[in-house]
Amino acid sequence: MVFGLDTIITGSIEHILNWEEGECGLLDDPYVKGEICNGIGIYDESIVNRFWHMWTERDRLFKRDELFYDGILSEMAFLRTVVGKGATRLNRIFPEEIQSYKAHWSVNKQKRRNARIVYFHGNPKPPNVERELLEDWGV
Repeated sequence: MVFGLDTIITGSIEHILNWEEGECGLLDDPYVKGEICNGIGIYDESIVNRFWHMWTERDRLFKRDELFYDGILSEMAFLRTVVGKGATRLNRIFPEEIQSYKAHWSVNKQKRRNARIVYFHGNPKPPNVERELLEDWGV
């Protein structure tokens, strides 16, 4: 399982860690309908090997303007190109347990108590909302 460094675990995620139903589990992009996002990711060994091969051959396999932004490979564009719509959407398997801070957690106080994983993307980042997070968790 892969998390961003700005991800907060709010409760037990053992059942999510034990998910083994597909080769790649990602999330629905909360802002771009039909696209994936990598707020968290679960990958089996076969797809990791395929990713590594494609990543190391990226200059040969992909046009630079497809996946590169300012000369740097975009991980999100890479995943959308390689697995695209074929990824299992973990947020559908674990509804309300995996939440975007901006799109879900911060706008629906009722559903907050169901969150086990809160991932951040863009701004704000956890240090910018620390007081709100601590108050919500009763700290």
